Amino acid sequence: MGSSSEHYSRQVLEYVTSLIWNLSEEEPGSFDCWFYENLEQPSEESMLDPIVTSDRLSLIPRRILYSEGSVKVSRSPSILVVFILIRSTIC
Repeated sequence: MGSSSEHYSRQVLEYVTSLIWNLSEEEPGSFDCWFYENLEQPSEESMLDPIVTSDRLSLIPRRILYSEGSVKVSRSPSILVVFILIRSTIC
C-alpha cells in the first residue's frame, strides 16, 4: 500500500484530469489546455507527466511551457494548469 502522499497525489491527478476532460466537453468550439511549470527545463519526472500523457486527454490539444520567469503568449488557452515546484534546502 502506498503512502498517504502518494494517495493524495493520485487523487489530485485524477481530479485535474477529470476537470480538464469535463471542461472540454462543455466548452463550445475548440478547447486547448496549457500546462505551465516553473522550471527552465524539466530534469526529472514531473507531477504533470501523468496528466499530460493521459489517454483520457489524448484528443485535447496540449501545450507545455517551462520557465523560471515570466512567459509571454499571443493568446489565451481554454484552461491553464500551473504546477509550482517548491524546493527547500536544509543547511
